[in-house]
Amino acid sequence: MTAPIRLELTWLEALPLDAVARATLWRELLLLQRRAADPAPASQALTLALERRLFAEELDRCRRLCLEGDWLQGGRQLDLLQGLAVPLGEGERLGERLIELLTALHGLLINPAAASETEPAGAAPDGERAELLWQAHRWQRLIATLPVVKPDGLAVIDEQISRYGAIAWHRRARQAAAGAELLQALRRSMTLLLQLAQPLDPCPAWIARSLREGLQLALLAEAEAMPTPAELLDWTRGYIDHALPAAAREVARQHLWPAEAALEVGKALRLPPFHPATGP
Repeated sequence: MTAPIRLELTWLEALPLDAVARATLWRELLLLQRRAADPAPASQALTLALERRLFAEELDRCRRLCLEGDWLQGGRQLDLLQGLAVPLGEGERLGERLIELLTALHGLLINPAAASETEPAGAAPDGERAELLWQAHRWQRLIATLPVVKPDGLAVIDEQISRYGAIAWHRRARQAAAGAELLQALRRSMTLLLQLAQPLDPCPAWIARSLREGLQLALLAEAEAMPTPAELLDWTRGYIDHALPAAAREVARQHLWPAEAALEVGKALRLPPFHPATGP
């Protein structure tokens, strides 16, 4: 019988391997370790150590993809890692990488010297910019949940990403054909607009107009692009609370009450979701 060979992980880390080979090494060792299914504490600790090293390699690969210009692919790969960070104790590492990437992406998408209050400026084409702004928004939300020190300038980046993202996706909603494209644009634009409106009183006029127009587009959409009743209710409630003048809010809430009551009755009776009628 061949005697097992024992190697220290630190020795393996010192091997002169490129990033792809190193990730392959950790992946293969982890596969062998899982197949052994050894419940001993030392074996479980080794499994965790290998998982953390593989996570770090994959995270660095996502970072390289982004900084080399493939932001969308890097972001998709990063999505696959998000659920692993906290269980592996890698939340701080993920947060630090995301702050680095968010800062770099902000610099790519928004040129403060050329951008006006309501018009973004940047190197990416309009369609790609909208997708990247939404990706940056999702990174913002994730960073807020991670145990990482947030730099002082991050609040400014967050506000600009949300503002220009809201503008880009509202423009997409105006231009979108019916169906999934319109529904996606409505959901993203309304999410970002309401996020911007929440801390502001009075709400800037351009945000209020965009929220009202988004609600009109949603209510007039064809069946395949109609948001759910719960989404419409949330958007309407947000519009009332953040965009209407204070004197009009109570009256608007009273008008909204029957719709809220009907939705609660529908839930209680387990009625199917409402879809608007089609045809002439």
